[in-house]
Amino acid sequence: MFQTMTGDDWGNIARDVMTLHPTAWIFFTAFILISTFIVLNLFMAVVVSAMDEESAAERAELQGLGDESAASTRVILDELAALRREVAALRRDGALDGPGR
Repeated sequence: MFQTMTGDDWGNIARDVMTLHPTAWIFFTAFILISTFIVLNLFMAVVVSAMDEESAAERAELQGLGDESAASTRVILDELAALRREVAALRRDGALDGPGR
């Protein structure tokens, strides 16, 4: 059966069987079509599974970058707010006024 499924010299097997049972071509045709369909689906499942795992890993990586980006943006905004407070305090004290003002 495996030899017939893989197509490896199945013609000799079919010829031997069909000498005894002339309608065996129906079985061989149906068996080869169905087994080929099943094997093709198995290969496709492996490929789709691998691509799905890669896609999930990529999404997780992008999600991690998004979290890091949001955290670094928050740090930068906090530093900017602190610098603005310092500049406002310097202006209040007159330290930023130029000469002659």
